[in-house]
Amino acid sequence: MIYALAHRIYFDDHCTLRNAVRRRRATTGASVPVGADGAPSLAEACSDGDVGTVRKLLTEGRSVHETTEEGESLLSLACSAGYYELAQVLLAMHASVEDRGIKGDCTPLMEAASAGHVDIVRLLIAHGADVNAVSGSGNTPLMYACAGGHEECVRALLENGANVEDHNENGHTPLMEAASAGHVGVAKILLEHGAGINTHSNEFKESALTLACYKGHLDMVRFLLAAGADREHKTDEMHTALMEASMDGHVEVAKLLLDSGAQVCSC
Repeated sequence: MIYALAHRIYFDDHCTLRNAVRRRRATTGASVPVGADGAPSLAEACSDGDVGTVRKLLTEGRSVHETTEEGESLLSLACSAGYYELAQVLLAMHASVEDRGIKGDCTPLMEAASAGHVDIVRLLIAHGADVNAVSGSGNTPLMYACAGGHEECVRALLENGANVEDHNENGHTPLMEAASAGHVGVAKILLEHGAGINTHSNEFKESALTLACYKGHLDMVRFLLAAGADREHKTDEMHTALMEASMDGHVEVAKLLLDSGAQVCSC
């Protein structure tokens, strides 16, 4: 759990971390403040998934374009929490499918993909959501789904035109994000849709294999090798996959690489 959260914080600073915080709030009973008169605020009703109250408040004239105290749009709030019916209501009341709120970082589709809510992902796409929108960190909805290991979301996005070779600000492709997090099922789907197994990041020259070796994901390394990953690719520091595994103490990964023919001396 600690590693998973750390990966999410490294991967992106908003969408995935916010979803983790929201799940924490749900377990502790924390809530969004009520309105000044003590009645539920629109943001609180959305946070609780209270469709009836949301409908009532919107009918009484509240704006569907309001944001939470953190600057998050109501639609993003519903999508990240997995409230399908609420998302339907907000869209029917003309919420913008691309509303990033005040902070202007993640779209509702990014929130849904990050949290793994494939039904909402499909709903948003049906309403015209941009499957290749980019966050402040250069991440797309597909990258969020890959980092989270959400296979059905990955399929839905790819089937609707998501770019399998986009790079984020770290130079990572969706496959690199899946490899770094150890999601073999996601990696398989990406390769089936044409992902480049030996594509590398621009600055650090990382590949899916070197990232998987660095993180010690044995099953991922085995899968990538079987799929034709370049064992001898070197990063910007001239590190091969074997070096990455060895330096971080991943003995089983190193053994697997050696058994597959990796060179001990790559001078």
